[in-house]
Amino acid sequence: TEHYAHIQRMRGSDCSILNSMNDPQKVRLLGNSFPPSERYLGDLTNNPAHAERLVRFANCLPLNWIVFHAAVPRGWAIEVCGRLGWNLTADGTCAAQVKNKPIANSMERCL
Repeated sequence: TEHYAHIQRMRGSDCSILNSMNDPQKVRLLGNSFPPSERYLGDLTNNPAHAERLVRFANCLPLNWIVFHAAVPRGWAIEVCGRLGWNLTADGTCAAQVKNKPIANSMERCL
């Protein structure tokens, strides 16, 4: 499945993978906030609130990187990554220049 392909892609990195949690309630909360659905993905460019919510979430935790799904419009990923002040690579990875910021807040507090 796609999840396993993502895990394989990240193997060997020193990154914590937020959407690979074992707590079903947190997985559900994250999935409800950023649903991996065609409808949500299709609405990204039409609804500025989606970008704002992801930027707020990334800054609140804080995150150090985001791997965008291949179905995320490239322009939208460029916009979000730029608003964060991070670098977007060709493979859809948006990463902060400084990657040593530890997560300081709970996901629940930031969503």
